[in-house]
Parts: sequence; C-alpha cells; structure tokens
Amino acid sequence: MAAERDPAAGAKPASNGVVLIVDDEPVNRQLLEGMLRGRGMTVVQAGNGREAVELFAEQPPDLVLMDVLMPEMDGYEATRRIKAAQGDWFTPVLFVTALSDEQQLAQCVECGGDDFVSKPVNRVQLNAKIDSWLRIKDLYRTVRTQRDELDAYQTRNEVDQRLARDIMEKALRSDLLRQQSGIDYCYQPADILSGDMLLAARAPSGRADILVGDFTGHGVAAAMGSVPVSDLFHRMVREGRDPGEIIDAINQRLYVYLPANLFLAAALVSVSPDGRTVSVWNGGMPDLLWLRDGELVERLPSTHLPLGIEERIRSHDRLCCYCNLEPGDLLLLYSDGVTEARNPQGEPFGESRLREAVRATGGDATQLGQRLDEFRGQRQRVDDLTILALRPDQLMETALLERSQSAPAMWTLSMLFDAEAMRQASPIPALVQLIVDIEKLAAEDGRRILTIITELFTNALEHGMLAMNSSLKRDASGFDDYYDLRRHRLETLRDGSLQLEVALRKHATTGRQLVIRVRDSGPGFDHDRLVPTLHRPAAENEFSGRGLRLVRGLCSDLRFHGRGNAVEAIYGIDAGPQRH
Repeated sequence: MAAERDPAAGAKPASNGVVLIVDDEPVNRQLLEGMLRGRGMTVVQAGNGREAVELFAEQPPDLVLMDVLMPEMDGYEATRRIKAAQGDWFTPVLFVTALSDEQQLAQCVECGGDDFVSKPVNRVQLNAKIDSWLRIKDLYRTVRTQRDELDAYQTRNEVDQRLARDIMEKALRSDLLRQQSGIDYCYQPADILSGDMLLAARAPSGRADILVGDFTGHGVAAAMGSVPVSDLFHRMVREGRDPGEIIDAINQRLYVYLPANLFLAAALVSVSPDGRTVSVWNGGMPDLLWLRDGELVERLPSTHLPLGIEERIRSHDRLCCYCNLEPGDLLLLYSDGVTEARNPQGEPFGESRLREAVRATGGDATQLGQRLDEFRGQRQRVDDLTILALRPDQLMETALLERSQSAPAMWTLSMLFDAEAMRQASPIPALVQLIVDIEKLAAEDGRRILTIITELFTNALEHGMLAMNSSLKRDASGFDDYYDLRRHRLETLRDGSLQLEVALRKHATTGRQLVIRVRDSGPGFDHDRLVPTLHRPAAENEFSGRGLRLVRGLCSDLRFHGRGNAVEAIYGIDAGPQRH
C-alpha cells in the first residue's frame, strides 16, 4: 500500500519554482523558506521593498511573498513597482501580514496585491494558496501564448492577403486604365482584398471594352473570382469577341466555380473606335449616369441578372443598349458602396450628392473619392467602392500604345518594391505558385521558374541595391561575413526601388514563353564584360556570376539592358530548359 502524502507539503511537492520572500525580519524569512524548500521550490530573500524591486528586475520570480511594513520602502510601494515592471508577464504577489484593519487590507489590493496570508503562517494554508496562484499563473501563461500565436497568425494572414492583393492588382490592371485622358477612376477597398474589380482592354478593331464589377460582399471570399474573370475578359477582348459573348462566357465560368451565394454584379461598356457610340450591358449594378455639362441626359439601369446566378444567359439577356454621344459627354459608373456610404449621422451619400459632386469636380474620380471621404468622416468604410468617369471621345482620341515587336503578352504581373518592402518576407514563392496555378504547369517547371526569379531578384538586391561583393564568399567564414554585411546594409537601406515583372506570351513556333524582367535603381555594372563569361564553367576561385550561369542554362535568352541595372530572361515553358 502506498504511503499517504502529507497535505501540508502542498499539491506539487516536486514542483520547481522561484519564490521571492520580502520581509525585514530574518526569522520570518527563514520560517517561510523552510516551509517552501520542503516542496522543492527555490527561495530568494529580500530585507526590504527596495531590495525586492532590484531582485525582481534582475530575475523575475514565479511568486512573491510580501511583508507590509518595512524600512526604506514598504510593501505597498514595492508591489506597485513590481507590478509596473512585470510588463506582459504575471507574477502573483501575496501579502504575508498580521494586519486586520480593513482599510489597510484594501490598500494591499489597491497597490496590486493578489492575495493575503495571515500571520502566524499556517503551512497548509500557505501551500494551498501557492498551488492556487501557480495554477492561475500557468493559465495566464497559456492564454498569453495563445494570444501571441493568434497575433502571429493574424500578422501572417495580413501579410499573405497584402501579397495576394498586390499580385491581384497587378494582374487586373491594364494599360488602357493608365491612359492620361478619357478614363479616370477611384478605387477604395473596405478590406485588404476587395470584391470590386475594374477591367479595360482594346479589341483588334479598336473598340474599347470596360467592365466594372462588384462581387457579393468583400474580403477574401469576394476577391476569389477576380483573376479568372480578368483572364477570360482580356483573352476574349483580344480575340475580338462580341460583348454579349464575353458576358455569357464570364457567366458560365462563375456559375461553375463560385458557390451559390456568391455572384458578380457587372456593367460592361463598349466604346466604338470613333468614340461616338457606346453599348452598355448592366446586370445588377447601380444605374449608369450619362451626363452632359454636369446635367443628367439618361439613366442606364440594370436590366439583367448578375453573373453566376443562372447556368446560361438567354439570348435576349445578352442584348445591350446603345447611346449616341456628343463630344464631352461623360459616363459615370460606380459600385453601390458609393451611394450607400454613410456619414456619422447615418445618412447615405445617395445619388443626388453624387451628381452634385460630379458637377463640382467636373467628373474627376479622385476628387469624387475625396468628397466621399469628407462626407464619411470618421465612420468606418463597410463596403468596397469604385468610381469610373469615362469620356469616350477623349478615350478614343488618345493614341494607341506602341505595339511590342514581340508577340503580345497574354498576361503580365508586375511588382514594385521600395526599401521597406525589400526587408519583408519574399513574395516570390507565392508569385511562382500563382503562375503555376494559372498556367497549370508541372512541378519541375515551377521549380525552374522559382530558381530563375529568385536568382535574378537576389542578384539585383544584393549587387544592385546593396553593392555586395561576391569575393567575400571565399570560404565558410567569408560566407558569414557576407551575410552579416548583407543584413546590415539591408537594415540601413532607405532609398531605391526594385521592380519585378513577369509576362506570358505565346508564339506559333516556340509556344508559351515567360519573360522575366528585373530592374533596380542601383548604379549598374559593366555587363559587357560579364555576359561572355556566362557561357563557360566557373573557375574554382571565381565567386561572381554562378547564379547567373544557372539562370543562363535554364533560359533560352538572358540579356542585360541600360547600365546593367535591368535584366531580361526568357524561359520556354513548352520548350523546357535550354542546354548551352
């Protein structure tokens, strides 16, 4: 039969913990120490409050037993300072006192004390209270750990969402939207990721197609359909498809891939090459406003269901309304987040305020967004908002962008990094995964593309922005010196930028090709001397160019431009890696 444990020994006789005993009477400290050592605890002693505060600062204990009346600094003040110094931790302070005055006991609590132990000290009572407060301390530690894990998860989630947002914004943006004349827009998401989308492209005939969309809700769920819609829209516009066909194809894509509770309200505007006629298809968006000199000419209301609700769009639902415009006419498209925005008094912005703001600003979308911000005041934005001001005659007068001599890009992803962004976690793995998913590439292609982009990006960062010298990596200690210096220079980098662009193009003979461009704002280098060396193996004592040789072996072409601060690599997806 097992021997019964002495209850006076405490619930955890083998527990290891540190207790700080604070008392100006040595005999009292010795008495408490004897009780605590019997349960396996380490004891630290302080003869007054000031000494206790100093010991706490050196090494915080697990629990403090505090006397009240002591010379130099009493227990009240010592407890205040200990509680102030514990920061994010929790250290129980138990007053060991013979005081019975209620006001004095209340003062023990007011200064931060957690409990009392009456003198003369009863060993069973002392151990019970210590067990109880150590359990509370463990619980506090668990809660703090869970909170830290939750904070870390939230931070990672925000970083991932911001990365996804940056990639999506680049994927959705078009050259047509960057024109300086005829098209102006304001875009304000409610969350990091947005359900509003704005697409624009030119057809081979010269027609300009502009789509404004608003997915159900906002955030991640609302943004998930943006990339497939963008890909389909741009491809079909490039093929010269009719607006009705484009709407039908987008509807089918969304019906198949989106859950039943998620759909896309959209308006598609097609501008004729001469800018005099527009066709409008509106499914679930607010009325488009056709304005002339700030006055309403006509509303163009929604006459169709949003996209993704029905499996097929009936032929009559593909029909668009047509408008014959005069020079200077303005078409205003916007999502419902504009008119439904509310001020601190709960009043909606509404269409009347919107039209008044258009007259006052001349239809400048940026100024309209500022008017909305002023109206909303400190009230939080609860929905994404998009405003597009379109002047078809000016849009079509703007000269077409110069066509590239190479095959046109099927899509382009572009990212711009400032000094702060260069210090953050690398977005390259997520970017490559997006490329793999879009093009349905094999894992081996993904690994090669990751190697190419990583090497070019690292080369631009380390040698272009940080002016690192590869000769430091002559041996193991040299590698340590190299990366210590790299870390220091990256931490102190304040200016400069680095741009990464990946474009997909397709040739009839070579198939799909990835064009990878990296440009940094650094001083560059003599690339004419480096390029010939990339065609031969590296010497044993040659420390620079090894990564570029690897890239050269994987790519069909590798070229430097400018002063050496821009590089372009071409990877043949359908051709596989090159052999040189």
